[in-house]
Amino acid sequence: MKKLLIALLVILIMAVHIGCSKEKRTIVQNDWEVVSLKLHSDSTLIFPTKEYTLVFNDSRSFSISLDVNGCSGKVKFRKGHSLRFYDIRTTLVCCDSPFAESLMANIDVVQHYAVEDNTLYLTGEAGEVISLKRK
Repeated sequence: MKKLLIALLVILIMAVHIGCSKEKRTIVQNDWEVVSLKLHSDSTLIFPTKEYTLVFNDSRSFSISLDVNGCSGKVKFRKGHSLRFYDIRTTLVCCDSPFAESLMANIDVVQHYAVEDNTLYLTGEAGEVISLKRK
Protein backbone atom coordinates (compact mmCIF):
# COMPACT_ATOMS: atom_id res chain seq x y z
CA MET A 1 0.00 0.00 0.00
CA LYS A 2 2.83 2.37 0.91
CA LYS A 3 4.57 1.68 -2.43
CA LEU A 4 1.34 2.43 -4.28
CA LEU A 5 0.95 5.79 -2.52
CA ILE A 6 4.55 6.71 -3.29
CA ALA A 7 4.09 5.73 -6.95
CA LEU A 8 0.92 7.85 -7.21
CA LEU A 9 2.70 10.81 -5.61
CA VAL A 10 5.59 10.51 -8.09
CA ILE A 11 3.14 10.37 -11.02
CA LEU A 12 1.31 13.45 -9.73
CA ILE A 13 4.53 15.43 -9.33
CA MET A 14 5.66 14.43 -12.83
CA ALA A 15 2.31 15.43 -14.33
CA VAL A 16 2.47 18.88 -12.72
CA HIS A 17 6.08 19.34 -13.85
CA ILE A 18 5.29 18.28 -17.43
CA GLY A 19 2.26 20.61 -17.52
CA CYS A 20 4.32 23.59 -16.35
CA SER A 21 7.12 22.73 -18.79
CA LYS A 22 4.64 22.47 -21.67
CA GLU A 23 3.16 25.87 -20.83
CA LYS A 24 6.63 27.40 -20.59
CA ARG A 25 7.50 25.94 -24.02
CA THR A 26 4.27 27.42 -25.40
CA ILE A 27 5.30 30.84 -24.13
CA VAL A 28 8.90 30.66 -25.33
CA GLN A 29 8.14 29.18 -28.76
CA ASN A 30 5.78 31.99 -29.78
CA ASP A 31 5.83 35.72 -30.39
CA TRP A 32 3.25 37.74 -28.46
CA GLU A 33 1.47 40.95 -29.47
CA VAL A 34 0.47 43.33 -26.68
CA VAL A 35 -3.32 43.84 -26.72
CA SER A 36 -3.89 45.77 -23.47
CA LEU A 37 -2.26 47.11 -20.37
CA LYS A 38 -3.66 47.67 -16.89
CA LEU A 39 -1.43 49.86 -14.71
CA HIS A 40 -2.91 48.80 -11.34
CA SER A 41 -5.96 47.01 -9.98
CA ASP A 42 -8.16 50.15 -10.00
CA SER A 43 -7.21 51.42 -13.46
CA THR A 44 -9.00 50.95 -16.75
CA LEU A 45 -7.47 49.04 -19.64
CA ILE A 46 -5.20 50.93 -22.01
CA PHE A 47 -4.99 49.74 -25.62
CA PRO A 48 -2.01 50.21 -27.92
CA THR A 49 -2.32 52.30 -31.07
CA LYS A 50 0.42 50.34 -32.81
CA GLU A 51 1.86 46.84 -32.63
CA TYR A 52 4.23 45.94 -29.80
CA THR A 53 5.69 42.44 -29.96
CA LEU A 54 7.24 40.54 -27.06
CA VAL A 55 9.65 37.83 -28.21
CA PHE A 56 11.13 35.25 -25.88
CA ASN A 57 14.42 34.58 -27.69
CA ASP A 58 14.88 31.47 -25.57
CA SER A 59 13.90 30.49 -22.04
CA ARG A 60 16.33 33.05 -20.61
CA SER A 61 16.04 36.22 -22.73
CA PHE A 62 13.44 38.47 -24.34
CA SER A 63 13.07 41.53 -26.56
CA ILE A 64 10.33 44.06 -27.28
CA SER A 65 10.05 46.44 -30.21
CA LEU A 66 8.73 49.81 -29.04
CA ASP A 67 7.74 52.91 -31.05
CA VAL A 68 11.31 54.06 -31.64
CA ASN A 69 13.48 52.18 -29.19
CA GLY A 70 14.14 48.53 -28.68
CA CYS A 71 14.23 46.74 -25.36
CA SER A 72 15.84 43.48 -24.33
CA GLY A 73 16.78 41.66 -21.19
CA LYS A 74 16.71 38.41 -19.30
CA VAL A 75 13.80 36.40 -18.00
CA LYS A 76 13.77 33.77 -15.29
CA PHE A 77 10.94 31.27 -15.09
CA ARG A 78 10.43 30.07 -11.53
CA LYS A 79 8.36 27.34 -9.92
CA GLY A 80 4.66 27.41 -10.63
CA HIS A 81 3.59 30.30 -12.82
CA SER A 82 6.14 32.76 -11.55
CA LEU A 83 8.66 34.68 -13.63
CA ARG A 84 10.87 37.72 -13.43
CA PHE A 85 12.22 40.06 -16.08
CA TYR A 86 15.60 41.59 -15.19
CA ASP A 87 18.72 43.24 -16.66
CA ILE A 88 16.35 45.21 -18.85
CA ARG A 89 18.06 47.48 -21.37
CA THR A 90 16.45 50.00 -23.67
CA THR A 91 17.97 52.00 -26.50
CA LEU A 92 17.57 55.74 -26.07
CA VAL A 93 17.21 56.99 -29.64
CA CYS A 94 14.20 59.22 -29.04
CA CYS A 95 10.92 59.42 -27.24
CA ASP A 96 8.48 56.54 -27.11
CA SER A 97 4.74 56.97 -26.65
CA PRO A 98 3.21 57.08 -23.15
CA PHE A 99 1.84 53.57 -23.80
CA ALA A 100 5.33 52.21 -24.57
CA GLU A 101 6.75 53.87 -21.47
CA SER A 102 3.97 52.39 -19.32
CA LEU A 103 4.52 48.98 -20.91
CA MET A 104 8.20 49.04 -19.98
CA ALA A 105 7.48 50.24 -16.45
CA ASN A 106 5.09 47.31 -16.01
CA ILE A 107 7.44 44.68 -17.48
CA ASP A 108 9.73 45.47 -14.59
CA VAL A 109 7.09 44.53 -11.96
CA VAL A 110 5.73 41.34 -13.59
CA GLN A 111 5.82 38.37 -11.22
CA HIS A 112 3.35 35.83 -12.59
CA TYR A 113 2.05 34.50 -15.88
CA ALA A 114 -0.95 32.56 -17.11
CA VAL A 115 -1.94 31.27 -20.53
CA GLU A 116 -5.58 30.92 -21.51
CA ASP A 117 -6.37 29.89 -25.08
CA ASN A 118 -4.14 32.15 -27.21
CA THR A 119 -3.68 34.84 -24.57
CA LEU A 120 -0.71 35.33 -22.24
CA TYR A 121 -1.32 37.34 -19.08
CA LEU A 122 1.66 38.86 -17.27
CA THR A 123 0.68 40.15 -13.83
CA GLY A 124 2.22 42.11 -10.96
CA GLU A 125 1.37 42.25 -7.27
CA ALA A 126 -0.44 45.61 -7.45
CA GLY A 127 -2.89 44.42 -10.11
CA GLU A 128 -0.77 45.29 -13.13
CA VAL A 129 -1.75 43.18 -16.16
CA ILE A 130 -0.15 42.99 -19.57
CA SER A 131 -2.37 41.00 -21.95
CA LEU A 132 -0.78 39.57 -25.07
CA LYS A 133 -2.11 37.40 -27.89
CA ARG A 134 -0.19 34.75 -29.73
CA LYS A 135 0.96 35.95 -33.16
